[in-house]
Amino acid sequence: AFVHEVLFPLAARELPGFISENWNGTLVKNEIEALKRFISEEKHIQISEVTVTDVVGRLTEYIRIDKKDTTLKSIQGKIWKTAYESGKVKGHVYDDVLPAFKRWKEQGLSINIYSSGSVEAQKLIYGYSTSGDLTVFIDQYFDTRIGSKKEQASYDKIAKALQCAPEQVLFLSDIVSELDAASNAGMQTIQLIRHETSEEVTSGHEVANDFQGILV
Repeated sequence: AFVHEVLFPLAARELPGFISENWNGTLVKNEIEALKRFISEEKHIQISEVTVTDVVGRLTEYIRIDKKDTTLKSIQGKIWKTAYESGKVKGHVYDDVLPAFKRWKEQGLSINIYSSGSVEAQKLIYGYSTSGDLTVFIDQYFDTRIGSKKEQASYDKIAKALQCAPEQVLFLSDIVSELDAASNAGMQTIQLIRHETSEEVTSGHEVANDFQGILV
């Protein structure tokens, strides 16, 4: 809910000014150039004819449909960075997260994040969270550059990156299709069913309502 109700609207509001201010700069030059090439090919126009309005319109549409686009995620991350650093927003985490992170690290466990949001965005959420800087507990970050969260191959790659057997990994998610993919890769799984979730409880995975009873 935090991502969809706070971060996405914030990025949409700030997008026109951000793109306009950085149109000729270096901060998001590669992202803007990639979008300009895509739009020029789609509209059959010269790259020089692509406007700020064209790019903002395309990114706004991506936000509206929640498109998992790497260019969008990168630009959103930079907009959010400014908002986090200014104190305008803080990353939402549940109250049980910090105690669980502390407990798991004391047990010698590795904590890693896999999200459809960019690694940069993940670091911002956890670095400027309502529970303080949680990045000190996190070992590695993974995003969709490693693959779709609904494909087994992504979890195969993650296990390899973590340098451990898949069965040594416990994957937590509220999304059944992600849990299925991780399970198919050989990982242990737990479906998180917090009161906000719309996912149905599935008999194929263990279920937990929060972090408190996990790996105690």
